This record gives sequence, C-alpha cells and structure tokens, in this order.
Amino acid sequence: MRKVTTGAVAALFLLAVTGCTAGGSTDGATRVGAQSVAEACDIAGGEAGNAEAALSEALDLIDAEDYSGASDVIRSTTDDLDDALTEVTNMRVRDELEDLTDDMTEVGLLIDQMQAAADDAPLLAEINDDLVDDTQDVRESADELTALCA
Repeated sequence: MRKVTTGAVAALFLLAVTGCTAGGSTDGATRVGAQSVAEACDIAGGEAGNAEAALSEALDLIDAEDYSGASDVIRSTTDDLDDALTEVTNMRVRDELEDLTDDMTEVGLLIDQMQAAADDAPLLAEINDDLVDDTQDVRESADELTALCA
C-alpha cells in the first residue's frame, strides 16, 4: 500500500510541477514571457498618429460631402488597429489601443449614418453633434496611447 501511495504522490507532484511551469496561452501559441510596454508600443505606437491622420482625412472628406470616401478611410484604419490588437498582449497598451479602436469604430458608424441621412438636414445636424463628441474621444484616446508609449 505504501508503494502505491508514494507513487501516487510522486505522480501528483510531477503533474503539479509540470503544470505550473508549462505556461500556455489560450491562443495556441507558447509565450516565453510577458510582453513589455516597450515591446507593445513598438507595435501600437504608430497607430495613434495613423488614427489621427485618418480622422483628419475623413473629416475633410465629410466637409466635401464624400461620406463614402470618409467611411473607407476610417474602415481601413480600424482594420489596421484590429490587426495591431492581435499582436499586442501587454494589457496597459492593449487597453489604450482598444479604446482607440472602439472610438474609431464609432466614428465610422456615425459617418455611415451621415451618408444615409444626407437628405435629412435635422438628422444630419444631430449626427454631426455626435461626431464632434466621438472625434474628441478619438483624439483623447490617441493622446493617451501616445503618452503611454512616449
């Protein structure tokens, strides 16, 4: 009986030790260590500037009533932000990048609404007010990401 108990304890110990040190991830990739802020910023740092540039371009296109072009610019930038999110695992940087991505997505949705409401001046004015607020949110999120990565 003692041999069985000792063997069972040894097996449990071995499982516990290998389970604790194996370290896995839910995405199927093996991680050697946590991603540092600097490593994450190498991936995400430029996205803040890209988002602000895209936002400016989209706003210029809206002024020219090219809602489709503005939507395309925001959609492309949001896709780039989504791509960066797949590579950023540092939670501090990821949180800021997610905020920026969410804000840009919201701007894109409002631009699509503007396109649909182009002939309805009161509705267009209401959407424009929301766009002003969300544009400010994008700028703040971009500033926060830039500050974190500075």
